[in-house]
Amino acid sequence: MGSRQRSSRGEKRFSRTHHRLVKHRNHADKSDPKYTINKTRLLRNQVYAAFMTPKDHNKTLAIIYSLLGGFFTLPLLASPWILAKNVDSYPSPRRNDQIVIAAGIFCVVLFLALLFLATAVSLYRRRSLGRKLALISSVLLLPLLPPIATYTWWFMHSEGGKQMYGVADG
Repeated sequence: MGSRQRSSRGEKRFSRTHHRLVKHRNHADKSDPKYTINKTRLLRNQVYAAFMTPKDHNKTLAIIYSLLGGFFTLPLLASPWILAKNVDSYPSPRRNDQIVIAAGIFCVVLFLALLFLATAVSLYRRRSLGRKLALISSVLLLPLLPPIATYTWWFMHSEGGKQMYGVADG
């Protein structure tokens, strides 16, 4: 049957010997233990990266924080219509306490949107302020999105993150 076999469900699958060894894009030595078996894709001449560089982590965080900033900006764009619908009539169907709470929530969401967008821009430009903003953002994100907060905290305290932002070990 060659290298292809049929499973019990009739699907084609590849035998173990068909899985090929591919190398990481930065390693040219074939005796290097960085060779891994790529079981998900069986395309010929495909470069398979086993890990991400600090540059890749930084780019990923910049994209994540720009998406978060956009996500927190959407309610701000919709808030004038929401307020006009709920407060426009006289007498107002809302109590004064509700308007104060809405204004407070608006301020908090505005602060978070600006923080996330500023973090994304400074990470993208690799400014030293970017690391500080990312650490502040990760603390504020911990109750909302723990995986993103942990990823940010981990990368900013890793050797690659410290070198990228010029932080001396102390």
